[in-house]
This record gives sequence, C-alpha cells and structure tokens, in this order.
Amino acid sequence: MFIKLNSIINFPEKETPFSGLLKNRLIIASKWPECVGAEIAKKTSIKFFKDGILFIGTENSVWSSHLTSIKNQILDKLNEALAPFALKDIRFSAGSPLYKPKQAKRIPCVKHTLTEAEEQVVRGAAESVKNETLRKVTENIIRANILISKSG
Repeated sequence: MFIKLNSIINFPEKETPFSGLLKNRLIIASKWPECVGAEIAKKTSIKFFKDGILFIGTENSVWSSHLTSIKNQILDKLNEALAPFALKDIRFSAGSPLYKPKQAKRIPCVKHTLTEAEEQVVRGAAESVKNETLRKVTENIIRANILISKSG
C-alpha cells in the first residue's frame, strides 16, 4: 500500500519561496529511485534544486561521468514522472553525496566490569521500568555509561 506524500506532510496553505522549493525537492526525491533504478539511487543523492536545475551528488567521478552520459534519458524519465512540472537540466558532481547517513564513530571496547555496588546502582535505577525488555535495555545503557566514565 502506498501513501501519498501530501497526506503525511502538511504543506502551508500560503506558498512561500521556501515551501515551494521544499515541496519540489520532496516530489523529485520521491520519483528519483523509480526513474533511475535502485542501483543508481544508492550511489547518488539530491544535493539541491535551483532554477529548474537538479544538482545530484554521486559516490565518485566514475558514477558522475556515467550519469552525465545518460543524462538526457534520466531527464526525460523524470520529466515524464513529474509532469506538468519540468526540469531544465541535471548536473552531476563527484564526491560524497549529501543526506547519506554517516558512519558512527567506534568506541574502543573496554574490558572493565562493574563492582557489586555499581551493579546495585544499575538495578536500582532501572527497577521502576515495568517492561522487562525495556528494563534490560535501560540497565545496559546505564552500565555502558558507567564503563565509559570509568575508562575516560
């Protein structure tokens, strides 16, 4: 089952330059994967949209070059999907695409154990949590916090 974007996001009744750009970007972003395919969608992201030109970030220069070579086909598919809205051009640039999740920094594993007194603090702090799963998660978070503070 598909849900229309307009039913989730309440766009302002009165259009502002920002709301228009946001709406256009969201509409383009919703059509991008279906027009370029899953593989290309994974390697690209929409940087921004300005004056009818769509700026796309690519994973590297090879992807940028390849997509530039098939730009007219992509532009035709997008314009067909976005009708009556029409893009003038698409520009691809190599580099890290925007809006991709960054990898979390790894915290070195510390082989410390809590003292019995610290374990009692953990259990006492989490005892008011009724749901067993949530209580265990809470205990683990508190344990991790104590271990990080001990190793720091």
